[in-house]
Amino acid sequence: MAKLETTEAPAQAEEALEDFFAEAGTVTVYIDQPKNRYWVRVKRELDFGEQNELDNALVRGWQTNGQGNGASNADPASMMAVVDLGKQRLMKLALYVDDWNLPGGDGKTVRWPARLPERMVLLKRMKPGAATMILAEIDRLIGETNETEKAEPDAEGNPTSGVVLAFGSAST
Repeated sequence: MAKLETTEAPAQAEEALEDFFAEAGTVTVYIDQPKNRYWVRVKRELDFGEQNELDNALVRGWQTNGQGNGASNADPASMMAVVDLGKQRLMKLALYVDDWNLPGGDGKTVRWPARLPERMVLLKRMKPGAATMILAEIDRLIGETNETEKAEPDAEGNPTSGVVLAFGSAST
C-alpha cells in the first residue's frame, strides 16, 4: 500500500455548502515505497461535471442486438451499449490526478498538463504498470470515501442523508 499525505480543503463560509459541493482537497500518494521520491496528488472527489465526463467516457456507442437495421429505427429492447473501458480508465486518471512529480526518460519531472486533452495524450504514453498502480490507489481512495459517506440510518431504518434511488419496474 502506498504512503498517503492529506491536504484539507479550505473551510467554506457556510457549513451547509460542504454537503452540496465537491471537496477541493487532495491526497498525495507516494508510489515508490519506501523511498518516497515520486508522488501523485489525487483529488478526493470529482465534481458533477467531471463525474459526467468520466461516466460518458465508458460508452462508445450503441448497436442493435442482431435485430433491426440501425439505431434510428431499432427496437430499444434490442439495443446494447458498446463500452470502452480503456478510455474510461484514461479519463479517470486524467480527472482524478491533480499533479505529480514523475520523471521522464531524461530524469526531469514531466509537467502535468492543465488541459484535459493534453493529459489524455500524456497518459497514453505511460507504462501500463505505472498507470495501473495509480488507478488502484484512486479506486482505493474512492472506496474509502464511499465508506465514510454512508449515512447511519434513523430509528426506522431510513437514511439520514443523501438521495435514495430505486430502479426497476413497479408491479401493479
